[in-house]
Amino acid sequence: MTRKVAIAGVALSDGGKVDDKNAYELMAQASRRALAEAGLTPADVDGLGSTGQGTLPPTDVGEYLGLKPRWIDSTSVGGASWEVMLAHATDAIAAGHADVVLLTYGSTARADIRKGLRGANINWGSRGPLQWDAPYGHTLISKYAMAARRHMYQYGTTIEQLAEVAVSARFNAADNPEAMYRDPITIEDVLSGPMIADPFTKLHCCIRSDGGAAVVLVSEDRVKDLASDPVWVLGSGEATSHMLTSQWDDMTVGPASVTGPLAFARAGLKPSDVDVAEIYRLKEAEFAALMTRGNSDADRQQAMDLATSFARRLPRALEELPADCRCLVVLKSAVAGPTARTLDLTAVLKTKVDAR
Repeated sequence: MTRKVAIAGVALSDGGKVDDKNAYELMAQASRRALAEAGLTPADVDGLGSTGQGTLPPTDVGEYLGLKPRWIDSTSVGGASWEVMLAHATDAIAAGHADVVLLTYGSTARADIRKGLRGANINWGSRGPLQWDAPYGHTLISKYAMAARRHMYQYGTTIEQLAEVAVSARFNAADNPEAMYRDPITIEDVLSGPMIADPFTKLHCCIRSDGGAAVVLVSEDRVKDLASDPVWVLGSGEATSHMLTSQWDDMTVGPASVTGPLAFARAGLKPSDVDVAEIYRLKEAEFAALMTRGNSDADRQQAMDLATSFARRLPRALEELPADCRCLVVLKSAVAGPTARTLDLTAVLKTKVDAR
């Protein structure tokens, strides 16, 4: 048996700063919302994936949610656990082992620190092979700080460029009412913060937050029962790289370099087949080419100057565009298809920005 698989519902729990719920409550909240979006009920769920909580995941989660699944998964491979778990769930549904699978996770990492239930430092201890890295202070932040230093050495990446990641994330958060921090920050704010693990300062590091999420996957047989349009799973890829920092062959390359091509190949697609609507993609390509074509400081400075100039001119052009075209302008950064009533204004916008 081989069946197509669709994502039927996706939801978040309350998030950011949540002091009145534990991780199981957040999972339950997200799961209820995801099932409601799909138009399904807990009685429809016959597969469950979850990890990271209690003694016997996902048995503990199933018990808390009142589920009796006939397929389970508790994959735990770090930050990509949920992509891998979704791949496993897709295979299980395709093979007929389950029809409706719920994947859910919740964490109160921030609240636990405030309550003194855990420390702020992520340290995996010194059991088994970890004993070989433990004497050198192997924390999650120090591991990626070493990778950043290697990238700086190998490719000439600057600390200012790394800071742009935090600045950009905070810029995007300004429009998200659920974001923990929405005030803008500058490169100088990032660089002047307290050092955590060289070269990372406090604002380089990921924010600890509370929250939960859930995804509902269904077989093609159940699509007719859904309350919303399905999103079909086309392909996935899995790979591992290392656990010990000392066993990371190339600190500038991760397993995504393997899983990305695998996912595209299994989906029968190429990156060029993906229709992602982006304003000024040509400019992005220009900046990227300048940043990567060599190790010249002049090239990198030129890219920074172009990006800075572009960032100053774009907002004003966007403000004027609706009046110029006498239409409603919608800015999106999501996958979308063209419609008969949609007009691509990229060329018009490009002309306006270039004229400034």
